[in-house]
Amino acid sequence: MEKFYISKNYRESNTASTKAKSDCEDIFQAYGYKNLGLSKKNYTNTFAGKIWTFLSACKAYIKMPYGEVIILQYKTPFIVSLFNRAKQRKNKVILLIHDIWTLRGLPEEDYLEIIRDADGVISHTPNMQEWLNKLLDISRKNIRLEIFDYLLPGNPDSSITNYQNIPSICFAGNLKKAPFLTKLNFPENSLSFDLYGPGITENMIENKSFIKYHGTFPPEKLISEIHNSMFGLVWDGDSINECTGTNGKYLQFNAPHKISLYLAAGKPVIIWKKMGMAQFIEKNNIGITIESLEEIPDRIKQLSEKEYIEMSRNVSVIKDKITQGEYLKEALDKIEQII
Repeated sequence: MEKFYISKNYRESNTASTKAKSDCEDIFQAYGYKNLGLSKKNYTNTFAGKIWTFLSACKAYIKMPYGEVIILQYKTPFIVSLFNRAKQRKNKVILLIHDIWTLRGLPEEDYLEIIRDADGVISHTPNMQEWLNKLLDISRKNIRLEIFDYLLPGNPDSSITNYQNIPSICFAGNLKKAPFLTKLNFPENSLSFDLYGPGITENMIENKSFIKYHGTFPPEKLISEIHNSMFGLVWDGDSINECTGTNGKYLQFNAPHKISLYLAAGKPVIIWKKMGMAQFIEKNNIGITIESLEEIPDRIKQLSEKEYIEMSRNVSVIKDKITQGEYLKEALDKIEQII
């Protein structure tokens, strides 16, 4: 059987909000999938981008093959119509999960039905996999991705960050979604915080000499900007003692693309112990899991230089895989064997 995917427009973004899906398209193509739609574009104009995505979906709908394999990214525009069309044409349909609104407290009943009816599903973490299996009874056809790949052009630098007496922590992303930054308060010379991304406010950095704001960068350039940091932090909500709010709850299930960013940059990560990715981080010894941000200085202090170097070398192994698209390729190989 031939294998197909459907491309769309991806607006360029300094918060890397579109990179995961765009990278997946490139990996599909490298793995032998053909594009049913128009070519991938990066129109920054919202109207032009929506028109291109609509026309791409229309082309795919009209040219939908019969009896082949179709992979759809959940969710992309017009996914229900494209899914139904693909099934009507007796295709095997794989859904690659990116975002589940129900886990964010938003309605999506019509969308969950297509996950149930898909021939194969690629979900993120053990927690997401278990939640979907219980809700939709899809354990036979639900494959785990483990982590999103993060493609980088050329041969990425594989150097290991030196152990630092005053450790530096990188936090990158939309800072508007990180109100916990206003509550950080670490002892002098215990660590430094490097912030990257839009949405900085005065009360995030006021009277906090340990915080440095470096500005906003596109995803590929950000990789080289954060090379001096010892760790990359993933955290969400308004509390320093746990990840809170809708996004905090969602972290218990999903695989944040931010983790992939840090690992692609060669950085071990610091994440909340209840995150869905905690098992992966601990199993591969590529970071530290914590219950509270207040633990960070002591937890790092407990790491010897030898232990940090070993952790960084483990990161290099994962980095080589995610920057070459290996995790999605492995998932595709597994799911194609069961559909």
